[in-house]
Amino acid sequence: MTFDQQFDGEQFNSNIARESFDKTNSLNIDLGAGVNLRLQPSNANPTTKRTKLDVGLSVHHITRPDEAFNLSEDIALERRYATYVLGTVMLAENFDVLLRGTAQFQGAFKENVVGGAGKIYLSKKPARELAFSLGASYRFNTIGDAIIPNVEFHIRQWLLGLSYDVNVSELQAASARQGGPEVALRYLFTNIKPTTKTKVCPII
Repeated sequence: MTFDQQFDGEQFNSNIARESFDKTNSLNIDLGAGVNLRLQPSNANPTTKRTKLDVGLSVHHITRPDEAFNLSEDIALERRYATYVLGTVMLAENFDVLLRGTAQFQGAFKENVVGGAGKIYLSKKPARELAFSLGASYRFNTIGDAIIPNVEFHIRQWLLGLSYDVNVSELQAASARQGGPEVALRYLFTNIKPTTKTKVCPII
C-alpha cells in the first residue's frame, strides 16, 4: 500500500515511513436486499403491449460492517440506499421511448441519474428479438457530473451496450471533458426446464 505522505514534493519516495495498522485484513458479513414492482396488465402481450413501469428500492450494507484497520477504532460502513424508475412507452408498433431515473444515497453523499432513449424494433418475435436503442443520461450531484451518451444492440437473448462519460463538472479543467468508456454484455437464459407439478412427500 502507498500513501500521499510518501510524495516528497518531487516524486514518490518509498523510504518515507508509511502508516501502520494493527491488522491488514478484515472479514465481515455484508448483506443487501431489494424489491422491484412492475406495473403492467397481466394479460398484456409483451410484443404488442410493451408499455410498462418498473419501480425498485434496495438497501446495501445492512449490517454496516466495520472498515477499521486499527483496533482502537470502529468505522462502520454507511448504508447505501438506491431507488430507480424504469418506464417504457410504446409509441408505435416498432418504436418505444425508454425513460429512466436512479437516485443513490450513502451518508453525506448522493448521486442521481436521469435519462431516456428511443428503441427501434427490427424483429419482435419472442426469443428472436432484434432491436437497437440510442439515448443519453445525465449524472449529477452537488457539483454536476457527466453527460452519458449510449447505444444498445438487442440480438435474440444478447444485449451489447456501449456508453461514454463526458465530464461536465468543475473537474473538467483537469479532465478536458474526457471520461471513460463502458461496455455491457448480457445474456438471458430462456430455455429453462419447468419444474414438475407434483412432488412425492419425503415422509410417506
